[in-house]
Amino acid sequence: MKIKAIQVLISALFCASTAASTSCTTTPPDAVSGSTAAIYDQVESSKAADQRVLIITATSRTGGTAKLAQAMAEVFGARLASPRQVNAEELLDYSLVGFGSGIFDQMHHASILEFIESLPELPGRKVFIFSTSGVSRQFAIDHEIDDPHTTLRESLLVKGFELVGEYNCAGFNDNSFLKLFGGMNKGKPDAQDIAQAKVFAGELKRHYLHPEDWH
Repeated sequence: MKIKAIQVLISALFCASTAASTSCTTTPPDAVSGSTAAIYDQVESSKAADQRVLIITATSRTGGTAKLAQAMAEVFGARLASPRQVNAEELLDYSLVGFGSGIFDQMHHASILEFIESLPELPGRKVFIFSTSGVSRQFAIDHEIDDPHTTLRESLLVKGFELVGEYNCAGFNDNSFLKLFGGMNKGKPDAQDIAQAKVFAGELKRHYLHPEDWH
């Protein structure tokens, strides 16, 4: 599997360097494959009395996932926090909770997964997940690489959460040998990715929040 993953990354890197090739086009809401950038989960936490959406994210030094989280928070009027800034009891205060990070070894960051593991069962609590990383999720799946959302998705379902949406887009990746090529996906997430993240959030807001929850 590791050999296959390396082959996929090399192929994706080639695609990134040959943007004129339509066969290398990826679909923006899909993402992933790993980066091992250090995590700085000191997300500035904010909370207002009327907020009904919480977005929990572990952000990397490249800041790609933070851009998505902030864009979606604007749509929802949501509170942003890192896993260290939230406890299980607080989740009961929110109608919708999002979980996101970059993808590391084909899964979300350990701090997100460990936080989920620490939670009690919360049947029916609505959640969504999001991520950024090196190659498109669809590209990985098409090349028989594991779906990078599987671990987080299954962890949430075991706890009884109701998963209502998933969003991914490519992010800048200069992990390992990619540094030799200056990294891949420079400038990602870009304006289009951010706009699509806002559309995604808007759809969740419209379908899963009651009007009295809106700002």
